[in-house]
Amino acid sequence: MLRWANIVCCPSQGKLGKCPATGQPQRLLLLVALVFAFSAIGASTPPKGTDAVLKTAQRLQEVAQKLQQALSASSLRLRQRAATQAEQLLSRLPPSPVTNAVRQKLQQARKVGLASEEGQHALREALATTQGALRLLRQPVPETDFATAYATLQRVLSSPEFRDPLAPLRLWLQRVLEHLAEHAEWLLNQLWRLLAWLWRLVEPLWRWFLRVVEAIALWVWGWLELLFRLSPVLGWGLVAALVALILCALFLFLARWWQRYQHNLVPSAVVHSLVTPEQLLQEAERAAQRGDYLTAVRQGYRALLLLLDRMGFIRFREQRTNWEYLSEVRAKAPSSITGLFQEATRLFDRCFYARHTATAQEFGLVREWALTLRAHPTKPSGNPPSESLREEKGMGIRDWGSEREAGKT
Repeated sequence: MLRWANIVCCPSQGKLGKCPATGQPQRLLLLVALVFAFSAIGASTPPKGTDAVLKTAQRLQEVAQKLQQALSASSLRLRQRAATQAEQLLSRLPPSPVTNAVRQKLQQARKVGLASEEGQHALREALATTQGALRLLRQPVPETDFATAYATLQRVLSSPEFRDPLAPLRLWLQRVLEHLAEHAEWLLNQLWRLLAWLWRLVEPLWRWFLRVVEAIALWVWGWLELLFRLSPVLGWGLVAALVALILCALFLFLARWWQRYQHNLVPSAVVHSLVTPEQLLQEAERAAQRGDYLTAVRQGYRALLLLLDRMGFIRFREQRTNWEYLSEVRAKAPSSITGLFQEATRLFDRCFYARHTATAQEFGLVREWALTLRAHPTKPSGNPPSESLREEKGMGIRDWGSEREAGKT
């Protein structure tokens, strides 16, 4: 670059050095201008991550188009072809929760039949998941504020789910082990002497115990030998009775332990299924009073899900995603409830997955939506959440209560 700058400044010379016509300062100015030009070119080049995101968004858009074709195609052959093309496009994307969820819904649709109602519902859920991922990818990325990012990181790491209550004890144990490692040889010698002294104390008792066990074994063997001499059938019958008695005692012990274990599990499952939307709203209010608006938004959104389950618009399950709930609400609920729940889902995703700081205003919106949904005139249809969960667990509150009463009597 220096030689090229020298040639441009002084073509007649064509080598490094001070140009007699223009002088050294002009050449330095040209060098500075070249450095700034190359820096601007490097800054204008988009990062590699941006190309990967755009490519992923383009392929997801193609997957969404194929899913839409599988939903709207007139013949079964065209639907199968569109579903196969969507799976091929998904195989070109890197594995992720979104691609796994869409692939699972496609497999479910193929299993039950693309033309059936369940297959159409699975395709709509796959399309909703793909469109949700596309919306997240197409959102503009804000400029990074390192102070805000560091504050957010500290806030997340100081939350209860990342807080380790055993950290002080582990730090103390680490210091103790480091201190013990410095005197390991001396400590091992002292420990060996202590064990030898304890063995000298315990050795007489141990030998006496072995003599007692040996004497009891010889006595029992003598009686068995005498019994076998008198009647082999009676001897083998006594041995079989002893073995059966030991097995019965072991079986009764294991059965009692299993019954006690199941008895402790059932109340916790029933109590978990008895959580109501009103209780969740009260927990959200308490969290908002403490200033923990993120927890308040989460509890308010859970209250919305339980209210929708109570009204029969969704089937609440812990393993389902928010966009699956939204797809089910779109298929069953009126437009007013669909729009309300869609706004609540976007707010929840923005607070939890986009790490947007939750505020009192956003919690007020979630609480207002929950109260509006609770006051909706639609009559409840289907089983309430507690009933549906009890059906899957195979035991209701009455069964559990009767079992408790039977145990008491």
